[in-house]
Amino acid sequence: MGLSINDILKRVWSVDLQNSKAVAVVSARKVKTKSGSPAIAFTTITRLPKQGTHKHKCYVFAADKNYVGPLSKCPAVKLGCDCGRYWSTFEVALHLKGASNIIYSNGAYPYVRNPNAKIACCKHLIKALRLVKARGW
Repeated sequence: MGLSINDILKRVWSVDLQNSKAVAVVSARKVKTKSGSPAIAFTTITRLPKQGTHKHKCYVFAADKNYVGPLSKCPAVKLGCDCGRYWSTFEVALHLKGASNIIYSNGAYPYVRNPNAKIACCKHLIKALRLVKARGW
């Protein structure tokens, strides 16, 4: 069970795809999780007029701890972001599909923001996942 980067990017919401244009990745570090699977930690910034600059931390790692290879080709990844839109709208929906751990939210079902638990991700993760895919990481 899980979703690949392509599976997730196919399902992003149009508003988040449009908003991802205002996001820049300032750092991307290839790391390993505690279990040794490949991971990438991102720092992103969003510059919005009248709202200033916002910095967020995102991560993507292989759901299978025994996976060896680039994350862009991994059949199942897990991801996360510390932004409010991610944890209040997408974290539980992705967790139900095995594509996220409950880290930032309280684990409650998003009845108001995502009542059908549609799979998607925030603009920061869209930018990060597209970078992983483009560079073949």
